[in-house]
This record gives sequence, structure tokens and C-alpha cells, in this order.
Amino acid sequence: MSADRRPELRAVSAQDGYPVDSELDAAPRAEESRHATPVRQIGLTLLLVFALVAACVGYFYQQRRAEVFAIQVSSLQTELQQARQDLRAHEERMQAVRGQVDDLAGRVGLLQQFIALDPAAD
Repeated sequence: MSADRRPELRAVSAQDGYPVDSELDAAPRAEESRHATPVRQIGLTLLLVFALVAACVGYFYQQRRAEVFAIQVSSLQTELQQARQDLRAHEERMQAVRGQVDDLAGRVGLLQQFIALDPAAD
């Protein structure tokens, strides 16, 4: 039997400087890895390109959404400003009504005093 087949001799031959099974298989594996490297680089490049394209699409999508939201915010701010103006106008009308009610209450009070002083009212 040769040294490659018997484990005790395989260890001896490795110590003497002869190639063992793993060293014999290393040459074809090195050649395979040289050929696999460009394929891996292409795959990695495609993955990076895809990630970049996805990031760009996501960026433009978010920009569009931000524009739509900015338009909505502007519209809502205009509505809020109009509602505040309407509220101020309503408060002014209510203040005017309160003034008129106070004036009317004062006149009614004067009429009650006048009636209370009139001797013919009894």
C-alpha cells in the first residue's frame, strides 16, 4: 500500500515534506477561487447597484410625499387662519351683543325705577 492510503504513513510523509491530501486538493481549489472571484464581484456589484437604485427610488418617493404634505400643510394653515378670523369676528359680534344687552338691562332698570316712583301705577 502507498503512503497516501495508510493514515500512519500519511502523517510521516507530511512531516518529510511530501504533499498530503489537503495540499493536493489546494491547487484546483485555488484555480476555482480565481474563477469564482469575478462572478462574486459581478454579483456584489449588481447588489450594490440594485441597492443604490432602490435608495434613489425611495428618496424620490419620499420627496414627492413631502411635497404633497407641504401642500396639505399650506392648505390647512390657510383654513386655520380663516377660522381664526371667523372666530375673532364672532367674538366681536358677541361683545357687541353683550354691550347691547347691558344697555337694555340698564334701560329696563331705569324703567322699573320710574314705575316705582309713579304714584298712579298703584
